[in-house]
Amino acid sequence: MEYCPGIKISETEELARNGVNRSLLAERSGQSYLTQLFRHGFFHCDPHPGNMSVDNVDGGRLIYYDFGMMAEIKPKVKEGLVNLIFGVYEGNEKDICNALEQMGILNQNVDRITVEKVGRYFLKSFRENMQKGPPSKSDAQTKAELSERLSAIGEDLVSVGDDQPFKFPATFTFVFRAFTTLEGRQSLNFSYSISLLLA
Repeated sequence: MEYCPGIKISETEELARNGVNRSLLAERSGQSYLTQLFRHGFFHCDPHPGNMSVDNVDGGRLIYYDFGMMAEIKPKVKEGLVNLIFGVYEGNEKDICNALEQMGILNQNVDRITVEKVGRYFLKSFRENMQKGPPSKSDAQTKAELSERLSAIGEDLVSVGDDQPFKFPATFTFVFRAFTTLEGRQSLNFSYSISLLLA
């Protein structure tokens, strides 16, 4: 065991005093997590600031603490996750559905045409948001736009919901939790988005 002192990644003033590049740190934390997921299939489930610090070497090296919450993604799910990312990147809803089936998330007996139609809609919305960059609208404006978009595909969305086509593995709870935590690193870099690292 080794003692690794560091600065909490949430202590932005201390990071600045030690010459740590906050933008680089935000990017490194995202890349580190994606490497854990996609290359190793073994990842830290709880990367909040209390479990991550940084030193002042090379612009800030990450230090992970508390390995009590680690999880593994099975090879088939890991491969499906990679295929899912490529499907999103290429804007191909059929590939996305195939990847979701491969991971055991999408039920094979569902109405694929409706699921793909809904997927196409959300893909378009995702791409538009990525091109716009960080949101500049108020919460009320964002909610109103979302409501308008959802009503446009209402029947298809209800149809998909009634079929209950999705079943997420328990491990994904930890994946989503970690992604949410990492996406919150905007205090390090306000233009940071982990989704940009996937592009």
